[in-house]
Amino acid sequence: MVAYTNYKTDARVMREAITAFEGGYSVDFISLKRNNELKRENINGINLYRLNQERYRGNNNIKYLLAYFEFLIRCFFKINFLLLSKWYSIIHLNNLPDFIVFCAIIPKLFGAKIILDIHDPMPNLYITKKNNSKNSLIHKLIIWQQKVSAGFSNVIVTVTEPVKTFLIKDGISPQKIYVVANFADEQIFSLNNNYSIDGKLKLLFHGTIAERYGIKNILFALSKLKNRDVFFKIIGEGDYSKQIKQLIVELNLEDVVVFDNNFYNVSELVSKINGYNLGIVCMEDLPSTDYALSVKMLEYFLIGMPVLTINNSAVKYYLDGKGCFFYNPKNVDSIVQSLLMIMNNREYLLIKRKEIIEIRSNYFWGNEKKKYLQIIKSLE
Repeated sequence: MVAYTNYKTDARVMREAITAFEGGYSVDFISLKRNNELKRENINGINLYRLNQERYRGNNNIKYLLAYFEFLIRCFFKINFLLLSKWYSIIHLNNLPDFIVFCAIIPKLFGAKIILDIHDPMPNLYITKKNNSKNSLIHKLIIWQQKVSAGFSNVIVTVTEPVKTFLIKDGISPQKIYVVANFADEQIFSLNNNYSIDGKLKLLFHGTIAERYGIKNILFALSKLKNRDVFFKIIGEGDYSKQIKQLIVELNLEDVVVFDNNFYNVSELVSKINGYNLGIVCMEDLPSTDYALSVKMLEYFLIGMPVLTINNSAVKYYLDGKGCFFYNPKNVDSIVQSLLMIMNNREYLLIKRKEIIEIRSNYFWGNEKKKYLQIIKSLE
């Protein structure tokens, strides 16, 4: 398995790796490396190989592309070095980028089957991050590389049914695409039976700190509240961290907002997200967020915490509004109104929590791991 990510903080790739291991496979995982991490480590049976490369965080298009190509080249040599002593039957590669699949060209020539796991469709993400046109040359090239990468792969795995529909529209064969939903692990995120709504309304966001997630709009909304009987905790790292820190100060929200600018291992995360009343799953109204079913939303669901989010295609498909409060991502005042409604009617939180408890078993990773095992066994 290969991913341009930090293994311990990426819940999806960890779930898939552990599922394969529990299914009887020997699993080697190639990933990025943080400064304080070991180059070689065995974690819960997974042989982890960290390359001497950190994630690029910035806004320079060329540097992003060069970082991806550097990772591709490092993975190519690492896989072929490992191939001298190991005979891989399956290579599972996670985007971004899609063209990471070509680091496995030699194993494929020797019969290995290739899985491309599309977490985010690159064409939509590019439009979102770079405010570019669908008709631009670069966008057309990204669609082309997605088709070529998909054609090289034996199987495409993706995260939601709306993403599958999107990929089919982009010209990828529906027979190749399997959905393994990005649900949370119920063995880790258990129901919090000590949920309480006393005192201040406690809000939580955790995950990647990126502009497209619209965290700034939550801060703008909080700054408009006359009643500051609220507390907001932000946990995560990302390109937009500096701007969030500045905005907290500029909006005089230091007494309301705490920003824990760190990523935590999945095992550490559970204790940090319990004890809050409302999960914030904020997003901008963008092409890349319309199909997104955030794993943080499912983590909140499994611990029994309602969420405030936008009603995008994936949320409509999977949740049908249950357990959720909604706001208009184009209107900060709609966030203010939603928060005021909840603050003035705390019993609404208990109603939404009851809805979650009734349906939470529909979103267990245990349901999806069976699908993933069937896919990899079919490739043997």
